[in-house]
Amino acid sequence: MSDVELFDRWAQTILGGVVEVGKRFTDPEEDWAPVLFTEGADGRMDIYGIEPPRDAADKEAMARAVRQVISRGGPARAALVLSAWARRLDAADPALENKIAHYQRHGVRSDPDREKIVMVEVSDGERFGVWAASILRRPDGPPTLGPWEKRLDGASDIKHLGGRFALVVHRALQAARGAPENAGPVGG
Repeated sequence: MSDVELFDRWAQTILGGVVEVGKRFTDPEEDWAPVLFTEGADGRMDIYGIEPPRDAADKEAMARAVRQVISRGGPARAALVLSAWARRLDAADPALENKIAHYQRHGVRSDPDREKIVMVEVSDGERFGVWAASILRRPDGPPTLGPWEKRLDGASDIKHLGGRFALVVHRALQAARGAPENAGPVGG
């Protein structure tokens, strides 16, 4: 199997697993917990449950922990699953830079046009992808996911990608292989 086929298989395994977890929910308020998945060259998968962060310090600690697990384990592939508030922005909006700066300072939690999503970042150190699905809530049953949307891949313009976890898995895999952690994306 080629590296591209392995990457695609890994991504589909993770995305399918996220959907399966949601099928087990019974309460309207249940949510997808943060989870880091790693896979070695031998195909062995390790799963790391992560305590949901409560504040900015917890989020920073979580990002550091993800980087440390990847640097110590040297996996061939890794994926991070998070639920988060998100806000769609129009790339053609003349006020885009100001909106991005505002959200970077204040977050999107209080924005009335925000949406709750499950975000999945998948990387093998060369290729990466970020998928998102809206969390659809209803008062009389458990949440479900909208369709997966690929929001970013190696061919995408990542200039405006923000957030503490933006490509944390991809950059950690690159760093574990000797590339500087702030190296840009490769492949996709």
